Amino acid sequence: GQSNFPNALKHYLSALDLFKEEGNKEGEIDVLYSIGNIYLSQGEYPLALKYYFESLGICKELGIRESQAKILGGMGNVYLDQRDYELALERYQEALAIEEEIGDQAGIAAKLGNIGNVYHAQGALDRSLEAHSRALEINREIGSSSGIADNLNNLGIVHEELGDHQKALDNYLEALFIEEQMGDLKAMSIKLGNIGALYTKLENYREAKHYLDSALTISHAIGTNHVDWIYEELSVMFEDQQDYKMALENFRRSTHWRDTLFNEEKTKEIGSLEARHEIEMEAMERRRQEEEEQRLLKEAQDRRNALQYSGILMVIMAFMTVLLFSGKFKLPMNVVEGGIFFTLLILFEFLLVLFDPFIAKYAGGEPAYSLLINSGLALLILPFHGFFEKLLKKRLQKTRD
Repeated sequence: GQSNFPNALKHYLSALDLFKEEGNKEGEIDVLYSIGNIYLSQGEYPLALKYYFESLGICKELGIRESQAKILGGMGNVYLDQRDYELALERYQEALAIEEEIGDQAGIAAKLGNIGNVYHAQGALDRSLEAHSRALEINREIGSSSGIADNLNNLGIVHEELGDHQKALDNYLEALFIEEQMGDLKAMSIKLGNIGALYTKLENYREAKHYLDSALTISHAIGTNHVDWIYEELSVMFEDQQDYKMALENFRRSTHWRDTLFNEEKTKEIGSLEARHEIEMEAMERRRQEEEEQRLLKEAQDRRNALQYSGILMVIMAFMTVLLFSGKFKLPMNVVEGGIFFTLLILFEFLLVLFDPFIAKYAGGEPAYSLLINSGLALLILPFHGFFEKLLKKRLQKTRD
């Protein structure tokens, strides 16, 4: 029942804090998605979207395709409830493409069912029938009882609107039987209501009242949001029997429940639009902050590299200065030649480090090109080595003379 939702929410929020502390991103994805589902079931659409968006962001960062499909489906459910059919269809189709890519049959069936619901809401009954039939075929293949029940119920609704009442009744009764086996009260109340409404059309009022009363009892007990629809169907049933007093009473009850729900839904719809805008703004601000942090980090790294390069260059210059004045220390020629070689080796390594980003860019990751460029640098240093060695030997000769 509804009383379980606050406890579930408290549990999930505690788990979310724990996963964030541990840095468990996959745990965060699942918990954020579950919190979104709770808010969706309560009709808190802006909050549902907020948690779905946050979960989706981490999914994309980690590249977890399966979870992305699941979350996009949840977002589609929000937009479907809000009667934003175009956005709902976009999200469901995005999710279906991922499910097909990863080969998740249960996921494919679920998204086809969602798409079928959107087509039904848009009045495209043939396309809705096709989508639900494909979904039912897959769910029968994989043995998903809940999936089969949902598909049968949705097919029943479409068949009823197409005027095939017997086919619709067969679908509803089969779906109800499965839900009773599973003990899903919310789903049972919907199927019972559908069967009761259909019996009214068939003028079997005794059966109609039996099923509608059962649907109403369960709906009140578990707190579903379709009580207004059941009262409306009871009003139609009594009106058909010319019991206008009971028809009016049930109509008033339906109107009362619908007005309450309508006002809440309008508030939530405005809130949803505001939330979507806020979420987009938050995402933009987060990207801007990340880019700013990257820029500052790069600047700090560049400053650090510049200092290190300056230090290395000063060491090389110091070595060269010592070698230029080595004649005063009466160093042997082989020691001086070794010093020249060592200094120029350090200079060559320094130039490799300095030009490495440019070498990598122009070489395109090809070892042969990198070797070619490095060889070019070495050839450039060779004349300098000869000139410097000749200069030093001349100075040493003068000093010794």
